[in-house]
Amino acid sequence: MTTISQERLGKWFQDYRAVNVARGVKQGLRQGIKQGVERERRRNVDMMRRLAAIKFDAHTADRFAAILSDDPTAERMEQAGVAIMECNDGDELLARCLALVEAAGGEC
Repeated sequence: MTTISQERLGKWFQDYRAVNVARGVKQGLRQGIKQGVERERRRNVDMMRRLAAIKFDAHTADRFAAILSDDPTAERMEQAGVAIMECNDGDELLARCLALVEAAGGEC
């Protein structure tokens, strides 16, 4: 009877370990993907900041990046790039960026 109990207990531990390893792998993958997406977003915001600094000035570029950082979606990045190309001065760029954020329901 002891052997059967030990076998059952051993199987239970194996199953328990397998389930928890699978959970850990899933959690690790989710965390890794989340970190990768966040790193890419920061990289995109930094690229837009550098472009704005080239065309305008560092102060405008920093303010522009701060606005973009609140919601750096792919669509927002595209709109920001177009705004950099189309705007004639830093104030116009910031006003346009703030309008995009407000239209999306975000806060500045």
